[in-house]
Amino acid sequence: MSRPIRLDGRLDDADWSTADSIAELVQIEPVEGGVPGSRTVARVLASWDDLSFGIHADDPDPSRITAFARARDTDLANEDHLNLALDA
Repeated sequence: MSRPIRLDGRLDDADWSTADSIAELVQIEPVEGGVPGSRTVARVLASWDDLSFGIHADDPDPSRITAFARARDTDLANEDHLNLALDA
């Protein structure tokens, strides 16, 4: 990373345009291995001190996104969500 990334929900810092990305994702739910209904791209930036993930999740109808929980580590089974698992 050329400088610290702003954590503002936008991926408009210059470093994001050259970050490694993963775009060929598959569903886990509701159909394991299924093709997602919308495109999601995960970008990764790493330095010796930082590891940053930027997720761009398209949704053709964002008004239908379900999100109520505000507490940390809450159950998201009934909400739209993305899981990021690191196997360190």
